[in-house]
Amino acid sequence: MSGRIAVIILAAGEASRYGDNKLLTAHPQGDTLLEYVVQQYAPFTDLPVFVVTGCYREAVAECLVGSPVLPEVSFTHNDDWQQGMGGSIATGVKAVLHYCEETGTLSPDHFFIGLGDTPSVTTDSLRALAEKAGIFPASRIASLAEGKRMSPAIFPYSDEALLLSLNGQKGAAKLLNAAAPECFAVPHPQAALDIDTPDDWHKLNRN
Repeated sequence: MSGRIAVIILAAGEASRYGDNKLLTAHPQGDTLLEYVVQQYAPFTDLPVFVVTGCYREAVAECLVGSPVLPEVSFTHNDDWQQGMGGSIATGVKAVLHYCEETGTLSPDHFFIGLGDTPSVTTDSLRALAEKAGIFPASRIASLAEGKRMSPAIFPYSDEALLLSLNGQKGAAKLLNAAAPECFAVPHPQAALDIDTPDDWHKLNRN
């Protein structure tokens, strides 16, 4: 798609069901789960990839800073990460806007928001969402998996104020469940799997 995209990866959760920092576990392709995810989104932006940290702030930064396989990464910390995904989305969008203002960079046309614990997404699977956003640049684009709309998702810049106002556990679900033409859903089965427990890695291996 044409236009400027800001990529925001949410990596703030505690992973209480996993029992450890799942983002730093090894992805089958060789890097950590978080490194793998950041690499898949990187081709969609000319800006740094914005990573929102929370519970594992230092560990996440140590994992990504200086990684030979990653582009430039910008970290922003959600002080209220315990309150849920909505606040992390708002923190990420605020960081993008601050970066653009401080560097004199043009504001993005879209925010591409993904989750750091989704091991099945690939650059190719994400491209279907980006292409849809190119066709409908004023609309939201949601992943559709297992009958539900979810992230990864693309939001037009005109949603800036709505995204900055998000809070709570449900993230942007209300925005993504809007009918067309406000939001279009793109089949994206790779979005369905997120790593909540160690056993979830077996699901990836079966795919």
